[in-house]
Amino acid sequence: MSTRADVAATVVACLLGAVLGLLAGVTGSFLQEVRPWDVPVGLVAGLVASGAAVFGAASLTRSPAPVVVTPLAWLAAALPLSAARPEGDVVVPGDTVGYCWAYGGMLVVGVSAVVCASGLLRRRPPGRRDAPVA
Repeated sequence: MSTRADVAATVVACLLGAVLGLLAGVTGSFLQEVRPWDVPVGLVAGLVASGAAVFGAASLTRSPAPVVVTPLAWLAAALPLSAARPEGDVVVPGDTVGYCWAYGGMLVVGVSAVVCASGLLRRRPPGRRDAPVA
């Protein structure tokens, strides 16, 4: 049975997950081209931030809703920035790093969501194998 506090916690976690997903998608789209010494540091940082956004939102509540909202917000932010505009401007170029950001980011948020939703990260109490998942 859900209480009002559980519902409120889920709504807050979903809102925070949406903000985290949007932030990770937008900042990663702009920073994925940062390459000091020809090392794509911005790409790696963006992918790590994208996965961390999903795990962060999932850790706020036991509900699976933030796990769904965060990747959808990431997609809503990152995919439009990957498309060419009528003026010819492009945020995410069609080169190797751009494709790694677009497809790698989708893979990272998707796998992160599956791992969080499946409960693989939940710990069981020590000493009992049949104990319910905490």
